[in-house]
This record gives sequence, structure tokens and C-alpha cells, in this order.
Amino acid sequence: MSKWFALSHSRRFAIGLWIALLAGVLGRVAFDKVTAQTVLPIYLEGGRRWENAEPLYGPMPAGLDVIRNPPLIAALTVPFTELPPRFVALLWRILLIGLYALGLFQFLRDVAPPRSPLRHDIFWMLGAVLVLNAFNNAQLNLLIVASALLGVAAAARGHWWVSAFWLTLSGQVKIYPFALAGLVCVAFPRTMIWRTALMLIAGLLLPCALANPQYAIDQYRSFAITLKADDRTDVAIERTTRDWSILPRSFAGVIVPREVVLPVAAIAGIAFAFWVALANREERLRLAFCLGILWMLMFGPNTEMNTYSILAPVAAWLACRERSGVLAWLGVSLLLAAILRASFPTNLFHGLEFLQPIAAICLLIAVLAGGLHPSRKRQRRFETPSEPEA
Repeated sequence: MSKWFALSHSRRFAIGLWIALLAGVLGRVAFDKVTAQTVLPIYLEGGRRWENAEPLYGPMPAGLDVIRNPPLIAALTVPFTELPPRFVALLWRILLIGLYALGLFQFLRDVAPPRSPLRHDIFWMLGAVLVLNAFNNAQLNLLIVASALLGVAAAARGHWWVSAFWLTLSGQVKIYPFALAGLVCVAFPRTMIWRTALMLIAGLLLPCALANPQYAIDQYRSFAITLKADDRTDVAIERTTRDWSILPRSFAGVIVPREVVLPVAAIAGIAFAFWVALANREERLRLAFCLGILWMLMFGPNTEMNTYSILAPVAAWLACRERSGVLAWLGVSLLLAAILRASFPTNLFHGLEFLQPIAAICLLIAVLAGGLHPSRKRQRRFETPSEPEA
């Protein structure tokens, strides 16, 4: 007990916040209806269909949304379908939040520059609160951001194969996270391009090894068709994609067509790649991480409210670095406001769907304008490792 009270107030508050997050969500899952506030049944249905060689992307049972993940996720979910539902609900969340916490730890240790103990504690506080919705709903967004964190941390240590594994795993969950893998390849072309390509090929072939190859290939075809048909441009604004294109609709009633959204996303990706390529070596990895995550949300396909949990470590770090600015804290405040809004009935604060995209824009400007390198006095210790010769 004396060690607990020897900790600073901010450290105790950060630990208490994480305990409250875990106890609150896991306690609800332990005693609430197993189907309440969760998307886990969608993933489990995918695993059941894969095990029985049934079409993954056909009509779903009543009350379940369609499957939007690649076939590999269904194949990896099969073992969970054999376990008791409530145990799976708890185990699933524990595994995801555990990987995420490990990713945050390694990000602070290997990627981010040093900061005061208070800023360190605030980072952990924001890292917990900003993923609350995804953790509560058991969404794979936590796996995406955990894999991204572990991937860039491995790259910072020079563990290139480990980095390629985690970054390609992140992309295998939802495709668009390959944007981050691409930017890390731009940052370290000699070491990462061929390793990432091999990991990608292995990930694509794995479902063929876990099931009948023809069945797996058919599911890949169906997945491609499903992705192409999943256009939410003209749906109600509360269900439309929450990327940059929702802003003209929110403020001027202008619906941006998909024929415009897709080229803008491509142009932004190319511009981000050039920005990373031209960055100083000390900044390159952190810049790739921030821009990759921001591209996923601002320009990635079918961004939803809970997808913004992926932005948690970027927002937390930009707000807590030594030279954080008003824009970074404004972005964090808007993300927190969106989470608060989600805790009320949807019709109570109708019309605030633009909060998260504006938050992402604030954070993007903070990244591009604020500089990402550590202070000169401490820079040598936190330099990004050089690439070995190919």
C-alpha cells in the first residue's frame, strides 16, 4: 500500500482509469445479455460459416450486420466458435485490450520521444478513454490499432520481420490499414518492401491451407464483390461514411459522389507517401505512423464512428508530446465529445456527425505543421534505426 501512495496523483489516476475501464466493460459482459452491445456474433458467424464451408458474404441471420472482413479473419475465428458464448465474449475482449496495452507500452518505449511523467500518464489516460466504444463492442478495430502499434515499435527496434508481420496482420483485418504498411515501406524501402510483400502473400495463402483451396478462392471473390457493392454515399447521414466527405453534407447538404471520393483518397495517399519520403530520418517512422492512421480515417472506405478508436494513440501522443499545441488538444476534445455523445440516445444530439472528421483534420494539421522530431538535447537516444544494406 505504501508503494501505491508513493506514486504521483496522475499515475494513480491513470491506473485507476484503466482498472475502471476493464472492470466496467468486463463486468457488464459478465452479467449482461451475451448479445448486448457487441459485434462479436458477426465474427463468430463468419467462423461458423468457414468451418462448414458456407458462403461468408451471403445474407446474415436477423439482427446481424454483414461480414466486412477478409476470409482470413473468419478462418482464424473458428476456434472461438467451439467455446461457451460468455467465455468467448470475455476472452475476446481481454485478448484485444491486452494486445492494445502492449502496443501502447512498446510505442512509448521504442517510438515516441521522452516526456514528463505527467504527460506519460495523460497518454495512458487518453489511450484508455478513446478506445472505450471499440472495447465495449468487441470490435476488431482494437486489433487493427494494436497491430499497427506493435508493427511500428518493431520497426523502431530494427526487428523488420516482426514489423512486417504485425503491419500485414493489421491490413488483413480490414484491408485499408495496408495504408500504414505502405507508408512504413516508403520510410524503409530496402528492408520493408520485400518482407511486407512476402508476409502479404503468406496471409493471402493461409486461408487456402486452412480450408479447401477452391472454397477459399471463392470467398475472396465474394469479398471483392462485397467491397465494391458496399457504397454508403446516399444513405442517411447518421449511417454514411464519416470521412472528410461528410463535412460538405453536414454543412451544405452536398453529397460527394464516390467517383470523387476515391480519387481524392488516392491523391492524399500519394501526397502522404511523398511527405514521409522527404522527412528526416529521425521523424520518418513517427510521421508514417501518424499519417497512415489518419489516412485510414479521413480517406479510407466506410469509416464509422467506432473506427475512430484507431486514432487513439495518435491523438494521445500528439496531445502529450513536449511541443503539443492547441490543434492537438482541440482534436482530442472533439473525439472525447463524440464518445460522450454516443452515450446518449442518438436523437438527442442529432447532427453532430462531423465531430470526428474535424478532429482528424485538426490532428492532421498538428502533424504536418508541428514537427515530429524530439528535442535536440535528447534526439540521439530516440533516433530511428538505419536500414541495413539490402
